[in-house]
Amino acid sequence: MKIVISYNRSGRKLAESLIDYMVLLDHDVIDMGRDCQDCDCADGVYNAGVAMLKRGYDRLVLVYGAGMASSMAANKIKGLYAAPCYDVFEARLARQLYNTNVLCLADRWLDADTAQKILKEWLDTAFHHNVRRNRALRKIRAIEQGLNPAAVTEPQSLAPAT
Repeated sequence: MKIVISYNRSGRKLAESLIDYMVLLDHDVIDMGRDCQDCDCADGVYNAGVAMLKRGYDRLVLVYGAGMASSMAANKIKGLYAAPCYDVFEARLARQLYNTNVLCLADRWLDADTAQKILKEWLDTAFHHNVRRNRALRKIRAIEQGLNPAAVTEPQSLAPAT
């Protein structure tokens, strides 16, 4: 899998451990982290997210502060579906139910071992197609396109985002 990772100065140490771990798992990792004092999360997220989409990479891992602002910024980019995950259960649900392609990790609270377990679960979990979930995700994509989600009524199959 081709995975982009982005982080700022505070997330560098955790991100480096995750990069080593992903390489160990035989993933192709593109490091877009920035180690500068005044780097804003939104700048790093935008650059990494656009690169992921334009270059056809599979997933994006964001390592910033609490993981909230990075999730909010990523979800503003059409085609990115981000979730902050603080444990393995949330990582599994983020992929299984919501087909996320962006994992947001909090460098303030997660140690390397926990973050690696969360990352592995997220990378290994497949999206489970079902009628109700497909309709819900189609409604989210309608919102992304500026449409009223109420117009989405048919429980059609939804191709995975990744």
